[in-house]
Amino acid sequence: MTRRTSLERACSETADVDFSDFVRKHQRTYKDEEYSLRAGLFSKAKEAVRRHNCETERPLWVASVNHLADWTDAELESLKGLKLSRRSSSDDASTMRMPRAASTEDLPDTISYRNLSTIRDGRNQGHCGSCWAFAAETAMRARAELKGLPHKFAVGQIVACAPNPHECGGKGGCKGATAELAYEYALQAGLAQEDDAGRLEVGYPIGGGQPECPSDMAMSGSEGESSEVSTTADGHEQHVAGAMAASLRNGRNTGMVGWTKLPENRMEPIIRALMDSGPLTVSVAASRWWHYYEEGIMTGADCDENNVIGHAVVLFGIGKEDVEGTGQVKYWHLKNSWGSAWGEDGTIRIEMTANEEEQCGWDHKPGSGSGCVGGPEKVWVCGSCAILYNSAMPLF
Repeated sequence: MTRRTSLERACSETADVDFSDFVRKHQRTYKDEEYSLRAGLFSKAKEAVRRHNCETERPLWVASVNHLADWTDAELESLKGLKLSRRSSSDDASTMRMPRAASTEDLPDTISYRNLSTIRDGRNQGHCGSCWAFAAETAMRARAELKGLPHKFAVGQIVACAPNPHECGGKGGCKGATAELAYEYALQAGLAQEDDAGRLEVGYPIGGGQPECPSDMAMSGSEGESSEVSTTADGHEQHVAGAMAASLRNGRNTGMVGWTKLPENRMEPIIRALMDSGPLTVSVAASRWWHYYEEGIMTGADCDENNVIGHAVVLFGIGKEDVEGTGQVKYWHLKNSWGSAWGEDGTIRIEMTANEEEQCGWDHKPGSGSGCVGGPEKVWVCGSCAILYNSAMPLF
């Protein structure tokens, strides 16, 4: 089926979607005023999807009236839950650009870890703003799976226990944090396997709220328990476990030996890390259109026009596709945490342009993306959906 055929099908099907059928399909239990409120939200989402599929000239992707069509703006925002700890503050964009490493000429056009059970497994964060925890835990799962290690970690433990003493990214748990905080917690305290989560009383709060962290899984997040940090020759910020970590893990050793933050706004280190060692976490400026994505390759024009980074996902591949009427389009392949019914079995493809490091702009709202004290008023971000700005990976 061609993209044009998919759009024509979606255009036709959108008109036939009825709210009462939607309520039955998704087992909603709305009554009275709430029913009317949700019906209005559904109608607005349906019309936006119809306009995209029926009136946009040759779009590369298809929208759908999915399970998020009756959510409020606040509920949709909670799906993001990523608040970045900003470091750069200069007004000069040129200062944001680090010296380039090796070119991408020796790198492949296609990389994919879609075969991993971790990537195929549908993940759904529900009404908890925990994309940061799901993204980090999925990257850890994937890399542990590649090493042949037990890898179904308990994301509920991260949500309940990862400390956030400086409120970087929010107040922690379902109220937002960062993938880096999740990595640091896992490195220091270890993670239980998902099958043990119920016994250990760290089940995942899919409806929101904040679960209590069992005392034997807690860590204070004090400076004495932080990892040892160094900068590699190619600009990677490397974190390895300190001496305290061994006593904290309590038999929950994952095989993780550290984590790395990659240089900001550079493409080559991200692709090389993906190729050499597996999936990693990236942060994106996701727009409202993300909520209604069904299939195809979303362009940067459909991301947040204000470049506000607020969502964490997992980069597990890059590729290219011949699109009728457009030609060959390269893309980033990302795994989301909004359920397997969303997108392409829970994943999304974002266009990779020929000059990603030049596709830049200011994120003028770091305050809405950072709870850390003393952050800058704006930051310079690059790539489609600002994908190059903030990336990190666990080391196993």
